[in-house]
Parts: sequence; C-alpha cells; structure tokens
Amino acid sequence: LSDAMRDGMSLRITYWGESANTMAWLDSPPCGSGVCSGDAAGDATISNIEVTEGAEVAPEPSGPSQGAITTAMPAPPSGWVSNLGAPWLCHHYTGNQQETQWCQAATFEDGWEFKYTGGVESLCGPCWCCKRQAMFAEAPTMPAWALAPAPATTKAPEPAVAMQGPLLIGGMPKTYLAGTGGGVEGARLTVKHNAGWTVFAEREDSWEPANIQEFLLLGKTIVYTV
Repeated sequence: LSDAMRDGMSLRITYWGESANTMAWLDSPPCGSGVCSGDAAGDATISNIEVTEGAEVAPEPSGPSQGAITTAMPAPPSGWVSNLGAPWLCHHYTGNQQETQWCQAATFEDGWEFKYTGGVESLCGPCWCCKRQAMFAEAPTMPAWALAPAPATTKAPEPAVAMQGPLLIGGMPKTYLAGTGGGVEGARLTVKHNAGWTVFAEREDSWEPANIQEFLLLGKTIVYTV
C-alpha cells in the first residue's frame, strides 16, 4: 500500500451493519455478538480528526474511545485468522525451512499462525519462530444494499449531492462532506446508522471525483475520537 498512501487516499466514513458477523470482513473474528439495530443503533459522533506525523499513536484516553488508521495489513489467505486466545508455541523447523528463512515470510498455514521474532522479545520462549493455532472465519454475508450495482451501459448524469461543512480536520486544509444521514459542526461529525460520508476538498452541488480530498498518509497517522 505504500505507493497508494504516498499518492493520496480518499476518506469514506460509514456506519452500517446489523449483526457482528455482518462486519466480519472488516473485524475478523467478529468482535462480540452484539446487534446493531433499534435502540442499539443510535447516532455515532466522530470528532477531533487529525493527521499527524509519524506512525506512533497516542495512548488511548479514558472515556471516549480513541481510534487510529495506520497502514492496513493484508487479509490472511484461506479464511484463517488470528486466535487471540491461543498460546504461542515453538515451531521446530522441518526440511529446508531454516535455510530458506521460511518463517520470516510465513503467516497462516495448515491451521496455524506463524510469527518470526528473531529472538528479540520472543513470544514463545527461546525460539525464534513461533506458532499458535489459528481459527477459520466463515465468509460473511454482505447485505444486499451494500453491494455495488451493475455498471450502466451509458453514463448517467452526476447526481446532486448534499454538501455539509466545513469539517475541521487537524493537519489538513478546509474540507467538506458529501453524503446523507447526519451533520457537521466544526470538528464534530454525527453519523446516523446506515449512512455514509465522503471527504471533499471543494464544496459543489454534484459528485465530482476530482474534488475528493486526497490524504497523503505515508508515514503518517489519522487519529480521531468516537
């Protein structure tokens, strides 16, 4: 992702989903078994968004939760995900694994998660290559309304867009939000359930991709309060 983060990324803020499994593609294994609907699907407030230098994230404060967006890790293959409750064990090399430095590149294989520590603060005692039992996450079912529509054979006119703002984002020029379901007040964004917003650099009445704000995030961190 380095090239994309150097060239510029767009910021899309959405609030959707019902069961924990609905969001398993993003949070896997699913976090708890809560249901986001009815009284449990109140408005979300995101504030104090700031783009900071460096990759370090400030300690999580008491009270509102502190989030951070850093470079994303690739999804593990074959549906295997980390089992945070499983203990780390020593992996004993077989074949030419040690000579080919196999552990440095290994992630998930045959139901196990592997991690190379190089002997520094090893997770599994004296061993340099550690492993723990992984867990298999079933592919989540995306809600029908979240699926992209089939492309049109002819270009449709640009839809009218409800613009709000400006939204004050630390370390960034003045930005605006396009979307529905919520509102902007200074550095605070309110998002309703099943709504979404995209950050724009210009305030226009139509959806112009060229006006979407680019975030140059290589070597930087986005912090925010929810």
